[in-house]
Amino acid sequence: MLRKINLRNTIFAFLDLETTGLSPHYGDRICEIGILRCKGFRILSEYSTLINPQRPISPGAYAVNRITSEMVKNAPLFSEVIDKVLEFLSDAVIVCHNVNFDLKFLREEFSILNIPQPENHYICTLKIARRYFSFPSNSLQVIADYLGVRQRRRHRALEDAYTTREIFKYYFKNLSNKGWYLEQFFELSKEEFKKEKFISLPPLIEEAMKSKLFLKIEYVSKWGEYTERIIEPKEITKEKDYLYLLGFCKLRGEERIFRLDRIVKMEKLL
Repeated sequence: MLRKINLRNTIFAFLDLETTGLSPHYGDRICEIGILRCKGFRILSEYSTLINPQRPISPGAYAVNRITSEMVKNAPLFSEVIDKVLEFLSDAVIVCHNVNFDLKFLREEFSILNIPQPENHYICTLKIARRYFSFPSNSLQVIADYLGVRQRRRHRALEDAYTTREIFKYYFKNLSNKGWYLEQFFELSKEEFKKEKFISLPPLIEEAMKSKLFLKIEYVSKWGEYTERIIEPKEITKEKDYLYLLGFCKLRGEERIFRLDRIVKMEKLL
């Protein structure tokens, strides 16, 4: 029984990915991976590398991670690092902030190489935040700021893996004091990762759609023009190889469609 597992003897792989966009189903790929391998919370080793995604990095992704196509053009392909990735994930509980997002991208890369994805247990720190805590926002960076976790390079894979470790330490201390054990963390996260393909949205968009809140966004047009908009997100649509956000735009006074990978900045308005 997982309930009998001692935290200090459990191997964790705190994992974070940077990607070219939001959806592997629409051709987006991994452009950086960071893994922190720990025994309990004691760090054993770390692994980080840029990856050549063999496709352009979207304006929205660049605005978040500041990784350019020039930076990754001579980086290894995922096929060249897969053995190292498997080594770091071996016999480990994978911990991610938004497990749907990261594991779907990993599964797609494994599928391209015709290699089965290893059957790890996993824990989703985003799912735990949504259900058991009340942070100002559930994004990794906002939670880190709220808990006083120091970050040197936000939105880079290894640094975010370190941040996820600190956030999970806080969760474990808080919830274990209420009688939680490891099995409950596994069970809670099980429902978060489904086999079918789906769209993984940024937490801010999900929160705004569920709560009917407005977002302030910075948007770059196909001509390279930047505009600031205040929108109420309505739904996500798809056309050809792109995802679009349909929302009411206060600037235009009507519903408008915004290509998701051209939203370079967003914040929630209360």
